[in-house]
Amino acid sequence: MPDTTATTATTAPVYAAPVFLDTAPAPLPTPQTLSRRRNVVRQLGRFVAFNVKMIGMILHGAH
Repeated sequence: MPDTTATTATTAPVYAAPVFLDTAPAPLPTPQTLSRRRNVVRQLGRFVAFNVKMIGMILHGAH
């Protein structure tokens, strides 16, 4: 049975430190991956391809 007696002194709640995602075990990108990500021409091509794909989906009503 829980203790239901009233206390006169109240204590402030104790908060634990925030927990953040530990990314230490995550693999680092290879130099080749970084090169592909930084290539502006490649990113432009992917951007155009993505937008054409989205326009096709919108026009065909498959969204």
